[in-house]
Amino acid sequence: MLKNDECASEFAVNHDEAAIVEKKQEPFATWFVGFIAFFFMLTFGILGGLLGNIGPMYYVLQKNMSVIWWQNVTVIILILSTPLTVAIAKISDNYNGKYAKTYGRRKPFILCSIPFLVLAGLMTQVTPTGTGLQIWYLVMMMFFTSGICLLTIPVQSWFIESTIDNDDYNFLTMF
Repeated sequence: MLKNDECASEFAVNHDEAAIVEKKQEPFATWFVGFIAFFFMLTFGILGGLLGNIGPMYYVLQKNMSVIWWQNVTVIILILSTPLTVAIAKISDNYNGKYAKTYGRRKPFILCSIPFLVLAGLMTQVTPTGTGLQIWYLVMMMFFTSGICLLTIPVQSWFIESTIDNDDYNFLTMF
């Protein structure tokens, strides 16, 4: 197996074009991926529905949260999630810590997302009333957005890195 990209390019240049250049890939089909896929579906299915679709109507209509405050929270979350997404992408791309050698560059970030999403899910079960509702909703959405950013960016990058070529990636993402 070739060690780095220089060896791979030398191998392709010095041998015929029918030669296969090996690419070090992190396996995608493991027990960890099954757990992450289950957690990913659970997060987007339940929490996404509660906080993204049903949540605003529930908090505005049932708990008497201001529509203006709900819109302000949405704008704040959008403003904060953009640099957070870019930062997580850059950090996970360049991560070479002690866990990177054992688990890979992306998996530590995926595991770090779990506490944020669990806290956001638990916060949906306890809803204050009155003036504390607005701050509580902002904090809950910040936990949810941080967890989603920590989860989706590394999973998408890891998925792309695990495919053999562009055709393989297009085939897998078509379904």
